[in-house]
Amino acid sequence: MKKPNILFLTADALRADRMSLHGYNRATTPNLEKLAARAMVFDEAVSLASFTQSSYPSILTSSRPLSFGGYDHGAFGRPATVFENLHDAGYETYALSTFQWVSRIAGYDRGIDHEINLFVLNTLVGVASVILRNHIERFRDGVISAEELVREAEPHLMRLFDVIEHYVENIRTQSRRDEFRYSRLRRDSYDYNRVQRISHAHKAAFMADKVGYVEKHFLQPFQAHEWLGKEWRLARKVDGLVREASGRAVNRTLASISPSRASVRAMATKRYVDGGALADRVIRAMKEHDSDKPFMIWTHFLDTHVPYCPGRAGKWYREAGQYLAALGYDSTLDPAISVSGRPQTADQWEAWSAFYDATVLYVDEQIGRIVDSLDEMGLAEETLIVFCADHGEELGDHGDISHHFRLYSHNVRVPLMFAGAGVKHGRSDALATLIDILPSMTEIVGTVPYSGWEGKSVFSPDVAARSNVVLESFHGGSCAFDHKPAYMAARDRRFNFLWKEFRDPNDKFSLDGPELYDTVADPEEKQNIYNPSHPSLPEFEQAIFKRLTEIPEFKKNRFDGKFATIDTIGQKAEAE
Repeated sequence: MKKPNILFLTADALRADRMSLHGYNRATTPNLEKLAARAMVFDEAVSLASFTQSSYPSILTSSRPLSFGGYDHGAFGRPATVFENLHDAGYETYALSTFQWVSRIAGYDRGIDHEINLFVLNTLVGVASVILRNHIERFRDGVISAEELVREAEPHLMRLFDVIEHYVENIRTQSRRDEFRYSRLRRDSYDYNRVQRISHAHKAAFMADKVGYVEKHFLQPFQAHEWLGKEWRLARKVDGLVREASGRAVNRTLASISPSRASVRAMATKRYVDGGALADRVIRAMKEHDSDKPFMIWTHFLDTHVPYCPGRAGKWYREAGQYLAALGYDSTLDPAISVSGRPQTADQWEAWSAFYDATVLYVDEQIGRIVDSLDEMGLAEETLIVFCADHGEELGDHGDISHHFRLYSHNVRVPLMFAGAGVKHGRSDALATLIDILPSMTEIVGTVPYSGWEGKSVFSPDVAARSNVVLESFHGGSCAFDHKPAYMAARDRRFNFLWKEFRDPNDKFSLDGPELYDTVADPEEKQNIYNPSHPSLPEFEQAIFKRLTEIPEFKKNRFDGKFATIDTIGQKAEAE
C-alpha cells in the first residue's frame, strides 16, 4: 500500500493566543479552524525555545535546542532530519526554504530530493555573522588570538564558500522568472557570475593567509550587508542598480512630502518571500509531482515575522485594509506603522498589534488555498497535513517587540495540528512540544522513527503523562556555553517558571531573578508570583536542574546552589 503524502507547513512567529483556532476573539484563522474539523489539535503545544535558529533543530531533527553542542550548528552533528528519514522510507522530498537558518548552510539539506532556496543571497552572510559574532568579539577584546579565531572560524567560512556556490546554481535552476516577481530574489538582480568570482577570491585569500585574512576582515562583528555582502551590492546587473538608485531618489523626494508613504514604498516587496507567492509555488510542486513515490513537501511562511505586511508583495499596503477590516479593525490604519520600527505611542502599539493579526489572517488564507488545491486534486484523503509555528511573538507584552530569546508564553506557545490521512480528529491538552512532531509523523504514515530522536509521539502514553516541559536558550542568540548565562523555563498546564542563571548584560527587558506566572489566572503574565516556598517550585527546579546537568558543555557543579530548593548535585540525587 502506498504511504500517504505529507504536507508539512510551518509559520514564523505565530502566537497561539492570537489564533481564533485557540480561542482568540478575532477570526484570524478561519481556514485552520475548518481544517481542525479533520485534525488533532494540541492546545498546550510549546516550542522549546523562542527564535527560529533554536527551534528548528526540534522541528526537523527531533532534538532539544542545547543538545549536540547547541543550535549554533543547526542540524550538524544531530540525529537524522525528517527529510533523511522519509527519503529512506521511499518518499520524494521537497524543501522550499524561505529562511537561511533552515537550509544547507545549517546542515538541513540531508535527504532532500528537491532543494528550492527562496531566501536572499546576502542572508547567508548574516548566518556567518551570527555564528562568528561571539568569537570575533572575544578576538576584538583580546580574549582569544587571531590563530584561535581562525580555528573557530575556518569550518564555518569553508562551509559558507561552498554553500554560496551551491546557492547560485540552485537559484539558476529551481525557479522560473515569472515567480516571486515582487521579491528581492528577483529585484536584487545579482550577476551571479560576479558573485561567484568574489566568493572565489575571498576563499583563495583566506586559504593563502588565514591569520592575515581574519585580521583584515574581522576586527569587528559584521552585518549581512557588510564583508562579502558589501562587495555583492555592486555585483548586480544594470537593471537592478538602476532600479535601486531610482527608487532611492523617488523615496528621498517622497519623504519630504509624506514620510509615511516613503517608508511603505521602500518595503513594498517585503523583506522575505511573500506568503501568496509561496503558496503558488507549493501548489505548483504538488501539481507537478510525477512519481510513484509519495511526496513530502515542507515550507515556512514568514509573513507573521516583523515587519507585518498583510497582502501580496508589491501591493500589500493597498490590500492591508481589507485584512484589517475583516478582523474588525480600522481599515485606514497607516501601513507605515508596521514597517517603521518600534512603536512609540499607545495608538501605535495598538496599530502594530492590529497589523500582526492581519498577517495571521493573510497566512491562514494562503494555507487555505493550499488545502483547497489538495481537495481539488483529489489528494485530501491520502495526504497528511502537519502545521505548526516555530515560536511565538512579543507585541510589547513585556516591553519588547519581535522574539528576543525570552521564554514567556507569548513567545513559546504555538499551534500544532495533524490533519487528514486517517488522523483521529479532536483536541488535546497534552504537553506536546516541537520535538514530538517527527515521531508523531512517522507513526501516522507508518515509517520507522530514528532511534536518536529525543521526542515522543504526541499520541503516546508518554506525552499524555507529562507533568511539565523544560525550555532552554541563551540570550543574544549564540551558544556560548562557557560564559553566557543559561535561560531556562519549566511549565505545566497552569504555571510558567522562568529561571536565569543571571541576567545577560545585553538583556534590557527581563526582570532580575526568577519569575513565576499563573497562566490561567494571569494569561498575559503580568504578575510575577515567584516565592521560594511556592508548591510548584521543587518540581520545576528539579526538572530544570536535571536538564542542565545533561548538557556536557556546562562544567560539572556549575549550577550548584543556584536554585532555591536544590543546593548540590548530591542533594539532587537524594531528592530523586
